[in-house]
Amino acid sequence: MKEFKFISVDDDDFNNSLCKLLIRRTLKIEEVETFTKGEKSLEHLVTNFKKIGKHEPTILFLDINMPTMDGWEFLEYFDKLDSEIKKNTRICILSSSIDSRDKIKAEADSNVYRYFTKPISSEKLLELMNDLK
Repeated sequence: MKEFKFISVDDDDFNNSLCKLLIRRTLKIEEVETFTKGEKSLEHLVTNFKKIGKHEPTILFLDINMPTMDGWEFLEYFDKLDSEIKKNTRICILSSSIDSRDKIKAEADSNVYRYFTKPISSEKLLELMNDLK
């Protein structure tokens, strides 16, 4: 199975912790980075890329409804990043929103790989990883 880094971006620490726990238990991956602010996670992606000169394959779980920078604003900024970062990052919306308009908007965004409703389940994680093989 391809090695991926995992990042969870959610303004709620509990949801970040739950996502991290499920990734660790289901996929046996210890390192899961979490951010409560979208702008900090974007900064991390760029800094890491500049530091090592490449971008490692990454799965990023992104909440939509967050203060200061919501998921839609995150996607606007993400779209302006280096093409290597974009091609090696799979963004999965992980939202409590059940509004079909959010799902339609996410599916229309070329940077969004999947849309999941919170909380992510072990089954959905395994399905995601099988699809990325």
